[in-house]
Amino acid sequence: MNSAESINIPDGKAAKVSIIDTGARINKIPTGYLVQPPVEGFDYFPTIPSWSFLIETTSGRRALFDLGIPKDWRNRPPAQSDSLKNRGWSIEVDREVQDILPDHGIPVDSIDSVVWRYVQ
Repeated sequence: MNSAESINIPDGKAAKVSIIDTGARINKIPTGYLVQPPVEGFDYFPTIPSWSFLIETTSGRRALFDLGIPKDWRNRPPAQSDSLKNRGWSIEVDREVQDILPDHGIPVDSIDSVVWRYVQ
């Protein structure tokens, strides 16, 4: 029995999911931001990458879950940028997802929908 049969996925109803390393990196995130109670000696997380996900259906439709960080994140509206600036994290961004997709043969205009979320 193959894995598709074991979870009853009908033929043609699966999707291809690709992880996109956006190249963005976040440093200096205190572990207390995500983990409680604090762990002694584990004050900061290691460097965290920012990934996005491209989902392609068998019919050729494409959806992008863009979890990347904009290159100009410091110049975004204050509601977006101030919370990141005030946290003291080190955020490094060289490229955006729209710059990366064409390098891998995916034209930006071939994306049918984009989902993104800004976390405050």
